[in-house]
Amino acid sequence: MEEHFHSRLNYNMIPIRSVLSFIVAAVFVLADTKAKEVSVVWSREGEYFANGNKALILNAGDKLAIICPNSDVSNGRMPPDIMFENVWRVGSAGYNLCDASVDGKLLLKCKDPEQIKKVVLDELYVQLGRTYYLISTSNGLLSSLDNKKGGHCETQNLKLIVYVQ
Repeated sequence: MEEHFHSRLNYNMIPIRSVLSFIVAAVFVLADTKAKEVSVVWSREGEYFANGNKALILNAGDKLAIICPNSDVSNGRMPPDIMFENVWRVGSAGYNLCDASVDGKLLLKCKDPEQIKKVVLDELYVQLGRTYYLISTSNGLLSSLDNKKGGHCETQNLKLIVYVQ
């Protein structure tokens, strides 16, 4: 009886590649449902900076979005002519020294304070166990967007460590 059952089974009916593809797709769908997008207003008035917080903990797969300072977010507390910011990814030394000149990578320039700009930093697709260091070396003026040292990182502690767990 067992021989009869096995002789009728066609093992080629479902190719193994299709099964594996389905499993891989299911894992990505399940992982994606847990991922979230975390938004940070990149301004001394943003919640991650106003309360003295300088660290953000994300889960692997999460995305980080930066919202540029703008008139709507500041509610008139900051004049638009000092809302020009930049965001650099640096190493730990650059973070501590507020210096992007050695290993910094410019991720974002906030050039228009009258417009709401939210940018998901694909550069920081977060990976388990990684630590990212972000700083702003602009002093708020348009002419300072290309600065690589100092700025609000030094004067207003506008910097953020992103831990991925």
